[in-house]
Amino acid sequence: MKTFKASILLFVVFLIFSGCDEPSEVNQCNLSYGNGTLFPSANDTVRPTLNPNVPGLFVSEPDGLALDPQQGFVLVNSSAASYRYLVRFTSLDNTQICETEILISGIRYPIGIVNLDDDDDDDDDDELEPIYNSDANLPVPPGNFSPGTNPQGAVVLPNVDPATGILDLQAANLNVLFGQPGVIPPGTQSPVTIPYSLNDASNGAARSVTVNFIYYPTEASIPQSVRNLIQQQQAQIRGGRVSAVQGHRPPNIIVVESL
Repeated sequence: MKTFKASILLFVVFLIFSGCDEPSEVNQCNLSYGNGTLFPSANDTVRPTLNPNVPGLFVSEPDGLALDPQQGFVLVNSSAASYRYLVRFTSLDNTQICETEILISGIRYPIGIVNLDDDDDDDDDDELEPIYNSDANLPVPPGNFSPGTNPQGAVVLPNVDPATGILDLQAANLNVLFGQPGVIPPGTQSPVTIPYSLNDASNGAARSVTVNFIYYPTEASIPQSVRNLIQQQQAQIRGGRVSAVQGHRPPNIIVVESL
């Protein structure tokens, strides 16, 4: 009997706090950023088309998209390029929900381990080709690539093909790249920024891409935690979309000198 009375009391409390109104109907609004591919240009701001145009909140995943949460406009030049993003809009009264995918056009470099061992059977293992528009099978449009610089603006990676953006790490001076005059301590990191422009729909707009190089003398000396980080980043970009990213960060490339 006590259990029955307790159940009635809980039900009454639920009605008091939840109200007796029927739940609001949720409609699928329409959200669009044109054809979904955003190119950098002098007009950096791209605004969405929203129907119905009601107040609400815009969110995106993964991190890396420069998105205004109230107006939904995207700052293309400030967003990480060559990634696909999901943008979702929810009205303030929760009656309108819609989403769309957009691609920030540009290049990025593949995540992984580069072995500089001269005895490696594949002579191309130490060359990194950029990925255009999140598709490794797409050719990179002709462009202009500059040498890579560190955060202080010093050139640390001069071996960047000016037309294709291919990085020749075999020809790189590792002491200069990692800022170490002698033996490079394992785990030393060097974020490198490569300015570029492409002859595509961006009309040669100035862009840049940042890569974080990490040094270990051998593949065997790479800690498992670092391997896990590389595998996590590789998994996150599989299929051209990144999911569940805890803060956008530049892609990591581990450079080793032997197995």
